[in-house]
Amino acid sequence: MYKSMKSWAVMGIIIIVTVAVTVPIITKLPTTQHENIADNLMSKDTDNDGLSDYSENQLGTNPLIVDSDNDGLSDGQEVNTYGTNPLSPDTDKDGIWDGYEVDNMAQYGANPKRRDIFVEIDKMDAENIRWLNTAEKSKLVSVFETAPIQNPDGSSGVDLHLFEDNLFPYVNIAAVDDYIENYKNYGEGFYYCVLTGGGSMSGGLDFEVFAVENFGDITMDFLHELGHGLGLVNFFFVGTERHNVFDGIDSMKYSVEEYPSVMNYYKSTSYVDYSRSGVFNDWQYLQENGFRLHEYYYNL
Repeated sequence: MYKSMKSWAVMGIIIIVTVAVTVPIITKLPTTQHENIADNLMSKDTDNDGLSDYSENQLGTNPLIVDSDNDGLSDGQEVNTYGTNPLSPDTDKDGIWDGYEVDNMAQYGANPKRRDIFVEIDKMDAENIRWLNTAEKSKLVSVFETAPIQNPDGSSGVDLHLFEDNLFPYVNIAAVDDYIENYKNYGEGFYYCVLTGGGSMSGGLDFEVFAVENFGDITMDFLHELGHGLGLVNFFFVGTERHNVFDGIDSMKYSVEEYPSVMNYYKSTSYVDYSRSGVFNDWQYLQENGFRLHEYYYNL
């Protein structure tokens, strides 16, 4: 009986020692130390772009790359300063990269969260060829101001900026393209229009408008040719792959009632706008696909 009790006493000592040794190991760190560790993890910014790794993981940006969408603004600038989308190089889909709008186009009135269109206008130097008049400019600006385009800043419409620049030497219309590069002053971010006496046509980024005195209102031709540059075409190619847009553009397949648009060869002088209804909604297409300016400058 005595021996048995002694054995239990020994076991009791062992148990007590064991507990005494293990208790300090499982003791929790002070609350402030846990908070400091958590704060360090939350604030760590591996790429030094102004956004913590934690925030970048939440947003879907790359915590190892300063500019996740390669638009010229750091992820931190986009989120903390400009309110643009760090995952989209062109937040407002106007064809001008966010960084370029901020760094180079702000002086002209650009807003990376509202669509802008910039057009440099030169005129062929001849007495019978004229500039856009005040009424025509106002009409063009109004068409875009009232456009059913929704912008990231919560506004609607598009800001059209027209810049009259140089007189262009009088040449045969077939030779215009040979002179264009010598007279374009504004460059990237701008469409380029030449007012001529030889007809209206578009090469995408550059377009020509027939502007002979006494010809009448030229806003319809201006909108039509600019529309091609924005992306309103029958079809286009990416490499060898053809992409159809709408077969009523630059055709007489649909009546004005079916397709009320300046892009329809059946035009109505009472309707100077891109279509907002009918068999094809031009503005809806532009809302969803954006303007194609970036394709000309960035080869995308």
